[in-house]
Amino acid sequence: MRCLPIGLLALLTGLTCPASAEDIGPANFTVHWERSTTIPEGRGPAAGFQLTGVTVLPDRSLALLAIDPPDQYLFLGTNKDGIGSEVLLPRDGSWPLGINSGAGGDLWLSGFANQWMFVPGDTKRDAYLAKYDTDGNLIWERTYGWWDFRMITRVVPLPSGDLVVAGAHGRDGGWIAKLDQSGSILWEHDMGLRQGVGVAALPDGYLAVTAIEGAGEKSAYREHVTVFVFNANGALVRRTIIREDLNDSSGAHFGSVGMAAVADGIYVITTWTHDSRPRTTEVAKVAPDGTILWKRQLPQTVLDNGTGWKSVCRPSLAALSDGDAIVGCAAASGELLFYRLASATGEATMTTAPLPDCQNGRWHARMSLVPHGDGVVWVIGSLTPFEKSSGCTWLGELSLAE
Repeated sequence: MRCLPIGLLALLTGLTCPASAEDIGPANFTVHWERSTTIPEGRGPAAGFQLTGVTVLPDRSLALLAIDPPDQYLFLGTNKDGIGSEVLLPRDGSWPLGINSGAGGDLWLSGFANQWMFVPGDTKRDAYLAKYDTDGNLIWERTYGWWDFRMITRVVPLPSGDLVVAGAHGRDGGWIAKLDQSGSILWEHDMGLRQGVGVAALPDGYLAVTAIEGAGEKSAYREHVTVFVFNANGALVRRTIIREDLNDSSGAHFGSVGMAAVADGIYVITTWTHDSRPRTTEVAKVAPDGTILWKRQLPQTVLDNGTGWKSVCRPSLAALSDGDAIVGCAAASGELLFYRLASATGEATMTTAPLPDCQNGRWHARMSLVPHGDGVVWVIGSLTPFEKSSGCTWLGELSLAE
């Protein structure tokens, strides 16, 4: 079935395409290498090698950020042949959890630093940002302190050489800031909730920011996903709600957002879980003027672990060279799911591949998708280790039919 949003109708209705996709059978997917890690006796459940970030270097190889507590590593030159050269990162109280690349191949590591307990049951952290060269040498690092909590989870280098960082501020809030090339703050905004902020660069220095927001009093509290557009000076240009009423009661919940910019707009992916009532992963395409062009819910992204509690897979979003969107996640069925969404209509096709052998049937993996030429996507997966078990990291290649 085709979902064809038309101008004003899509804007007024927030058109959502049905949660279905054409299944085109097994994917053309090859695993190039796997790395298994066995947790030594006595190490806790947080131990064991796992990836926390992936970015592309100028030679089209990858840089990986990895953790094996208490150490952290940078791997340079990752490609089909292996994980590349290893650089042990200095710690000094910092925990970089994300990695991005900028002009000339500079690497930006982000996370938090200076963690300490400042009242019983609560923790103070400063946001952390470091600049490295392509050989893994530290150029500079900075922290951005506050009285309670800050953390940087995303970095977007801009063509001007400036940066935009996004993350958490305070116990429940989100935060974005524009920095100059030395890391000094040019402007900043507190916005949304702590659970998710996404950023994408637009033409003319504009920025699109997606955040999960909360509104209303206790009995009528709701959460929704909003796209904000700011100009180069940090002034808000427009605000568009793209997903409403995520929760209808109090209780444990978790949401996440992701973004990818293309020539004619931005893709926004959202997930949300509330107790045993998760929402299906959804991808929306939003035009530069804020018009919602289409929305598509992705089937099989709600996971049932067999105990009555459900969650959503951890999807990764990327934009292909032709403007289509690609989404990947690991399903409870023991398969990798890949969805390709047509740029103009949101029409989706789905293909599957078996989990790499080193995952031993365990599906809860984080994945990153890196377009690597026409019709080729590198897929990086990392399974969080469990106590007295093993972790798993791998690189695969997905070939898409044109």
